[in-house]
Amino acid sequence: MKRSLPIVLSALFCFGFIALGTPDAAEKFPVKPMEFIVPLEAGSDGDVIARPVMQKVSQLLGQPVMIVNKPGAGSSIGYREVHRAKPDGYTTGWGSATLISNKLQGVSPLDYHDFTMLGTFATYFPVIVAATNTKRPFKTIQEVISYGKAHPG
Repeated sequence: MKRSLPIVLSALFCFGFIALGTPDAAEKFPVKPMEFIVPLEAGSDGDVIARPVMQKVSQLLGQPVMIVNKPGAGSSIGYREVHRAKPDGYTTGWGSATLISNKLQGVSPLDYHDFTMLGTFATYFPVIVAATNTKRPFKTIQEVISYGKAHPG
């Protein structure tokens, strides 16, 4: 539970900012179910992270926070759904570095400037992995690079 506390507090912080739109909005928000769009498939890393966090947020807000998976086109389908949503705080979504890479690759016209970051509830550290093979003479990324240079193709 100690590890999930910062995640829950961050999520509440995010939804708290949404409720600050007007002086009396904090008292009335939320009055209906909310959607949290994950631009990835069900069961993906983002989905697996978002579900328990939004379940806790739902309990704390007293309204359901439904996970809506909108995968495809390098996450740009889900980002487009969040971008097109009515800006009333009832539809929020998962954002990641693909907001930048999709724009740079021409996959999507949207990038991080088109959204308001409300906060973070997860930090994702991708790693480089290789299949275990005892015949390969490397154990570090530098050894992989050296091996690749010595054995091109």
